[in-house]
Amino acid sequence: MRYFERRGVVLTTGDYSASTELKAKHVGEDAARIPPVNPASTGDGFHLGEEAGGYTLQMDRLYEGLRFAPSKRPDLIKLLPTVPALNRMVRFLVERLPKNCFRDIHGRGVDKRYRPDVDHRADTLEELADAIGVDPATLRATVDRWNQNVRDGKDADP
Repeated sequence: MRYFERRGVVLTTGDYSASTELKAKHVGEDAARIPPVNPASTGDGFHLGEEAGGYTLQMDRLYEGLRFAPSKRPDLIKLLPTVPALNRMVRFLVERLPKNCFRDIHGRGVDKRYRPDVDHRADTLEELADAIGVDPATLRATVDRWNQNVRDGKDADP
């Protein structure tokens, strides 16, 4: 990370995926229409920092990490209110549960069990392309380009 000042405060905060205003401003109108992963991620920390005289960096990097498409199944976790005391209680319980509570009978994580819409397996890239609904030639070219970048030790895609 590059710092521009000798003295200052670095404020790290959550994302702003639930703020249509910030998504439209920094990423674009198309991003503003994408539903948030966490409805409580409204960008309050970003507003706080800017109001205190700070400036933001790399705000266009909203969804660079792994992001799951919304499930069609009801999500009981999202029905819980965003109350800090309740969050602490749930964390306390989860940290004490046996790890096998978070795996299915095949040893896969619960994300794969409860999100079959994002867990796809196939014997070939062509079969995988068919399963996820993309052009097989495009998927093959993408994987080949990635493998070549790994072999070359550099990312040719900006």
